[in-house]
Amino acid sequence: MKKILSILATIALSISAHAQLVTATVTITNSPVNTSTLAIQGYTFTWTNGTPVGSFAVQITNTFGGDATNLATVATNTLAQYGITIVNSASNAVQFTRSVILSTNYTTNWASVVLTTNGSSSNPASVVVTPAANSSLTPAEQTNLDSQLVADIDQNSTNLFRTNSPALANFASFTFGLMTSHDNSTNFWLPFNGITCATILATGDVCFTIPTNGPGKLDVRVLANGANRNILWPTNFITLNTNGLILNGTNWQMVLTNSGHRIAYCAFTAFTNAPNGTNVIASCSTSGP
Repeated sequence: MKKILSILATIALSISAHAQLVTATVTITNSPVNTSTLAIQGYTFTWTNGTPVGSFAVQITNTFGGDATNLATVATNTLAQYGITIVNSASNAVQFTRSVILSTNYTTNWASVVLTTNGSSSNPASVVVTPAANSSLTPAEQTNLDSQLVADIDQNSTNLFRTNSPALANFASFTFGLMTSHDNSTNFWLPFNGITCATILATGDVCFTIPTNGPGKLDVRVLANGANRNILWPTNFITLNTNGLILNGTNWQMVLTNSGHRIAYCAFTAFTNAPNGTNVIASCSTSGP
């Protein structure tokens, strides 16, 4: 069940606990010199005291505030598309924030860089996982982000998924209904693509026969409905417990007596899309004494 939650990392979702915002605060403490550099997430900005050439070139000014403004402008124009948020956090400082790993490096003694990691609870709406954001990540980063999201939901969420949640429709779908015989008599096929929790109101013996449309799981409750009933299924099914069963030709057989509120419960699991007796597991028992 846990692994199926990994599909939620590709839809828009705000993470309210334990998701991380990584922030690099670059504070300019000395005037950059020509060719000084700053690398953010592998993208290198180069300071210049001439005419900027290229999208990552940053013009040097005569004030720390002007330098910070120019750095923030160039970084916004180049890095925002990679899921990095850039703001002037002070007159001489620029903050780079990302919801996953953020790497930095710089040359010469013109700045200090402080990395901080903050829980998203102070700003839950700021951590949003979207297909567009994921497309900018490296495979390793996306794996880390998706794994963290699944772990957060698994360990910290106090909410339950609805039984009919669309996100889990292919993995945890339970449907209930009556099951009728295949031949209007006693033979019941086992379709693994229909209802998952079936009830049989027996009008005669109940003989489970041909499995179809796997893989899947089918639970069947049999009600005696006024008379003792024999319940049978093929011996080439992998039957978990044969205690108390008798052989009837090529079938295992047990008896459901018509007394009190007794029922028979049978569980069948098919492991392939073309089930046959050798890859279907069966387990049947009756309630009460």
